[in-house]
Amino acid sequence: MKQKNKKNDINKVLIALLLLLATGFGYYYTTTSKKLKTQEKNFAREKLEIKQSLDEMEAQYNLALEGNTAMKSDLESAKETLLTIKEELKKTKANDYSAIKKYKRQLATLRKQNQRLFFLNDSLNQANAGLNIALDSTKTNLEITRLLKDSIANENSVLSDKVLKGSKLNISKIKTEIMRERGNGKFKATDKARKTDLLKISYTIIANPIADKGEKKAYVQVIDPTGKIISSKGEITLADENTIKYSAENVFDYVNVDRNIIAVVKVDKNTMKAGKYTVRSFIDGKLAGHSNFDLR
Repeated sequence: MKQKNKKNDINKVLIALLLLLATGFGYYYTTTSKKLKTQEKNFAREKLEIKQSLDEMEAQYNLALEGNTAMKSDLESAKETLLTIKEELKKTKANDYSAIKKYKRQLATLRKQNQRLFFLNDSLNQANAGLNIALDSTKTNLEITRLLKDSIANENSVLSDKVLKGSKLNISKIKTEIMRERGNGKFKATDKARKTDLLKISYTIIANPIADKGEKKAYVQVIDPTGKIISSKGEITLADENTIKYSAENVFDYVNVDRNIIAVVKVDKNTMKAGKYTVRSFIDGKLAGHSNFDLR
């Protein structure tokens, strides 16, 4: 009888252990399942946010490419990279955690490049803003020209003015903005040589009614304290047949109105030196103006 009772006690203990194990396994399975579902939900949300950000960037590139921009090839290349990432993201499963993290890193890089590209593109667009104003006033200028030709007195005045002023194009004072690129891709003013990443050079070509109309080229030359040309892009021959190197080139249509010019010169901050820099502008092969700035 004692042996039978002992056997029953052992069976009870075994049953209790099995129930305990089953309960523990059930709790572990439920907890783990909930955790996985939560992770999948979070990563699915992150995947959607990445896609939305890429869609917004694509819209920005499409808008920029609608205009006649000199940076068209750079914008198209950046857009092609973006579309490739979008296509790969579309094929990625929501529970592929490593892939989602990779696309988040790529998105951060794209944002930085996007900010830099659009900063440079906006600067170039500002440089071309004067052309639109000129085209809008062409009709008025033609009427003024006709009246001047019909008047002998005014024609004599123009001839006298030609003797006094000549046909050379003059410019306003050259302004140079020294900028450094921050970690987020934005630019901020600086005066330190070793932090300089970009020079934004602006001036206005003053209208000269007797200057020849048509396509012209404006060149900017940036000279460091040692006499070296910064970021040389090529060489030009001046009207006096001397050859010089230049740092930036702007092509524009001259129609006898004031014209704003913005030249963007990207530099290697590791080669920049403290001291006085000289900026020169050349139009029609002639020196149009110059200015200086200092870096420490």
